[in-house]
Amino acid sequence: MVSKTVDRIGWIDALKLVTIYFVVWGHVILFMGLPSDEVYTDSVYCFIYSFHMPLFMMISGFFATAIIRKEGNIKKKFMQLIVPCITLFVICCLLDINSLNFWYLKSLFICYVIFDLLYLVGGKITLLISVFLAFLLFPLIVHFPIINNYKIDFMLPFFGLGLLIRNNLNRIEEYLNWYLLIFAISFFICLLFWNKNFIYYFSVPNWINYKELLFNNTLSFDFNNLLEVMFRYFTGAVGGLFFFCLFGVISKFLPKLNKQMNTWGKYGMYTLQIYILQSFLVEVNPFSIQFPTESRLLYSFVFAPIFSFCIVVLCIILAKFMEKNRYVAFFLFGKQFNYNVK
Repeated sequence: MVSKTVDRIGWIDALKLVTIYFVVWGHVILFMGLPSDEVYTDSVYCFIYSFHMPLFMMISGFFATAIIRKEGNIKKKFMQLIVPCITLFVICCLLDINSLNFWYLKSLFICYVIFDLLYLVGGKITLLISVFLAFLLFPLIVHFPIINNYKIDFMLPFFGLGLLIRNNLNRIEEYLNWYLLIFAISFFICLLFWNKNFIYYFSVPNWINYKELLFNNTLSFDFNNLLEVMFRYFTGAVGGLFFFCLFGVISKFLPKLNKQMNTWGKYGMYTLQIYILQSFLVEVNPFSIQFPTESRLLYSFVFAPIFSFCIVVLCIILAKFMEKNRYVAFFLFGKQFNYNVK
């Protein structure tokens, strides 16, 4: 397989590893213990789902800066993200698994396409304006199931935010301590008001009903929905930015920990593989593992995080073994690259 060397930032890759760990932790709580009617009231689960996917998409947008607007980038992302989706669809059909759709990979690919088109059409339009224009279209996107099913309306602004961070990284680093303090306080305040009703699955952006405008020639506006959605976006943003700044501060001011993060970073480059493999190990739960949940605190703070760590380690080991076959590496995990961690 043809490989390509891409420079990386060690602490960002370490942040990717921590983020995928949060994803697995949330899935373990969801699929391996608590009854479905209790999951969304679990404090750990609600905490994780307040920021983990926005943070994941920010990181993806951060690394997308060097790719968007380059010739052949959409083709490369199709090979990396959609080819595995096709392969996984075939595998799920053969194994009669109906619970997996790998929406994140499709969502990420669509975000690449959207911002590539925004850059192409907008010319000199700034990235910030592009994000704002996309934000106005969210309520319209809701009425297209093929897009809404991939949660584009929730993922797209954070992808754009990641692009903004990368483009302004030098200026951000000048005041990193202050940003960390601001986002820490903001995130803490948001969490005081956060509950299951703000999780994406319970409400979608629909403050402007474009469907009524198109078919009934009437326009309705739901102010409560707008406030709810804005709070969800704001919480996801400040939560993701808090972790961004936290890892940035550690990298800048704590050299010993920074050295450790550079070591972790090489495993952070396995996030796609971990995401795919954990879907079969945790979401499908082939061994029907169910942890005791008599003590909610013991389950969410002890059993789930320890087991999640084991799952992440197992996925990395499996991925390293499976990638020895170049066809498996390509069709199951997308086109692979060799990275130099700084």
